[in-house]
Amino acid sequence: MKIYVKILICVILSALIGVGGFACKISDDLAGAPGTGDFYEALNTPNTPDKADVLEIFIFNIGKADAILITTKNHTILIDAGENEHGARIAEYLLINGIREIDYFIITHFDKDHIGGADTVISAMDVKELIVPDYRKESKHYDRFNKAAERAGLDRIVLKETLTFTMDDAIFTVYPSRLKYQEFKSFAEDDEDEDEVDEYDEYDGINENESAIKENDFSLVVAVAFGNNNFLFTGDAMYDRLGEILLIEEIVEKEYVFLKAPHHGRHNKRSAEFINAIKPKYAAITCSLKDTPNKKVLAALEEVGARVYLTSNGNIYGISDGHDFSMDYY
Repeated sequence: MKIYVKILICVILSALIGVGGFACKISDDLAGAPGTGDFYEALNTPNTPDKADVLEIFIFNIGKADAILITTKNHTILIDAGENEHGARIAEYLLINGIREIDYFIITHFDKDHIGGADTVISAMDVKELIVPDYRKESKHYDRFNKAAERAGLDRIVLKETLTFTMDDAIFTVYPSRLKYQEFKSFAEDDEDEDEVDEYDEYDGINENESAIKENDFSLVVAVAFGNNNFLFTGDAMYDRLGEILLIEEIVEKEYVFLKAPHHGRHNKRSAEFINAIKPKYAAITCSLKDTPNKKVLAALEEVGARVYLTSNGNIYGISDGHDFSMDYY
């Protein structure tokens, strides 16, 4: 409630001061990220009353963490919410752009760089549906998320079977992992460095950190069809999960205009095969200047002709009218 009041006050003050003069900016990188803001303004401003029938994607520049906003003419979908400190930034961006409701909030998996800011977002927004993978985790991030959902009276949709829903003219399909339900514990005692064990490369299905690997492979995968444009969002899918995806004919038979690259651009022995099967025209990688994408992943994307955007260079904005798709930094 406190963060909601704070954000609401910021929005009211911003409205009084005028567009472009946000009084309570939580983070400068929403307005000052590298790239061209003119591109964004020329195409559309999210959620304006006269907005055309388009699908827009906004990928937050929050380092090696995922927060992806998808809007249609009348609806809002949020995939993940970054780390704990990113929640207020995400909620502020939504409120300033006139978004008060999230129709579907999808948590791909429970790592701190995907679920960390979810409790703040849930407290600040009116979330209609909350979708999560079928496993449990012992961590303070997971606990904060659950308590926020309980306070909001949200029943979680624990996904065990493929789910399809339509938002305006966009068809969303969410694919769960085939792994059986498990319970995981955080690796670090204080829960803050839990992802450090994930610093491996060339993973071929066998690793001493087996539980971390399986947790990433619980990642929900979201496919979106909008007119002739197809989009794929893959969470932190790794070797085993990519193998599952490659066996789903309705995924691999399509042509993709956009791919959210798996696992922050890290490489495993199925990365090139997966990228070659999807062949995206555009790809985005959620990464930081410190945690850069693997060169082999970048090479595989270049080989299929994808234009690659890194959140380490700024927020990323894309827009589709169902026929054409454009993407740039914002």
